[in-house]
Amino acid sequence: LFGIYYSLAQEELNQTWVLRNGSWTNLTASAGAAPSTGGWMTYDASEGYLLFFAPGATWAFANGSWDRLHPSREPSSNPACTGTMFYDPAQGAVILWDGLGGETWEFQGGQWTELNPSARPPTGDPLGSAYDSAFGYGEIFGPTGTDDNSTWIFENGTWQNDSGRLGAG
Repeated sequence: LFGIYYSLAQEELNQTWVLRNGSWTNLTASAGAAPSTGGWMTYDASEGYLLFFAPGATWAFANGSWDRLHPSREPSSNPACTGTMFYDPAQGAVILWDGLGGETWEFQGGQWTELNPSARPPTGDPLGSAYDSAFGYGEIFGPTGTDDNSTWIFENGTWQNDSGRLGAG
């Protein structure tokens, strides 16, 4: 768990916590990722670290410490931090979908690359997202602001509206 917002004091904290055997431990070190009220985080199995992206900053967490990464490009700043991020083992990459701008990005080998799939989900904050290892694709459901309860899958570098096969509802 990272990036706690303490609403009573209106303060962003850059605390890092881990849950082990039913008990929370604060791993916060003196140097860590910058405080943020939003961002995306997922485990990058290819690189062996937690990847955290907040507008304007990419961070890796491994062995109890945060390291700022310096890719040559990063996704556009999105202060609302709508969207989702998941690891795609078929591509050996992290996929970020920006729900506000509709952009799709891939993080691999320490670099962000913008993908330009021909189809893409409608913009909005997904109501749910996951990587389905049984079928080998990432999926998002029902971006807010849409009335079609759409389900989109990301496979082989492209998005596909899968609502018809699964049954919208």
